[in-house]
Amino acid sequence: MENAVNANAFFDHAAKQYLILTITDITRQRRQMEELHLQTLKTIMSEDERVRSIRETLLGAMHQIQMPMNQIRAAEQILKHKRDDQHVGLLQSLQQIQQSGEEAITTMQKCIPEILQTAVIPVNLNQILHDVLLLSDQRILSEGIDVHWQPLSELPHMLGSENRLRILFKQLIDNAIDAVSKSNSGEQRFKITTDADADLVYVCIEDNGPGIPLKNAAKVFEPFYTTRPMGGNQAGMGLVMAKEIVNQHQGFIDIDPAYDQGCRFKISFPLHRQESGSYRNV
Repeated sequence: MENAVNANAFFDHAAKQYLILTITDITRQRRQMEELHLQTLKTIMSEDERVRSIRETLLGAMHQIQMPMNQIRAAEQILKHKRDDQHVGLLQSLQQIQQSGEEAITTMQKCIPEILQTAVIPVNLNQILHDVLLLSDQRILSEGIDVHWQPLSELPHMLGSENRLRILFKQLIDNAIDAVSKSNSGEQRFKITTDADADLVYVCIEDNGPGIPLKNAAKVFEPFYTTRPMGGNQAGMGLVMAKEIVNQHQGFIDIDPAYDQGCRFKISFPLHRQESGSYRNV
């Protein structure tokens, strides 16, 4: 409240109320906060992803070793039943190979890093996907990819681990970027949608890349299967990690066989779960 300053106020003191509006440009601060948030997400995800990558690679290698080991074990049993002296040397060799293989598997088991406990909290998948898109923003722009982002406006929360879910969708979005980069069509694009019903929350990620043949739809979730050149920490293990995270959240992940314009991953999670505050494998 201030005194009036006109001529009449000289003889008759009067006061008037004024409203002062102050405008501050916080664009720079907001941008710095977003950059700090993204950097924090990258730091948290990188360590978790590194541990999970080592773990899945070792488990996949053990799986690969176990298959010929089973064949060696079967051959050993056949030779034992024959009780033929001329095959004694071969039997001993098979037993030595089997022992060496079992020792190698035991050594790898000891090297498998443990996944630490993580908080299980109500999670909005729209926010998780938004974070991942921000993390992939530079790559999307550099490739000239058109992203169609169609989230359900009021997506219900599910129980889960925020960081593990970010790793899951980062893997699927990275795959979509790789796929559309190889596309021969004029438009490079992928689409992300979310939906829900009374029991499940859904995420659909589709791209217009070369697609995955129906005969290979199940193989892409197997260890070391890849359509990319081998190399790197996650060669052939990215979708194995993705499927493990989906399973740990009691969800499902499938490749839509009806989609013929590229590849469409369909992921669903239950909305109603009875879980404790944290658990080791998520």
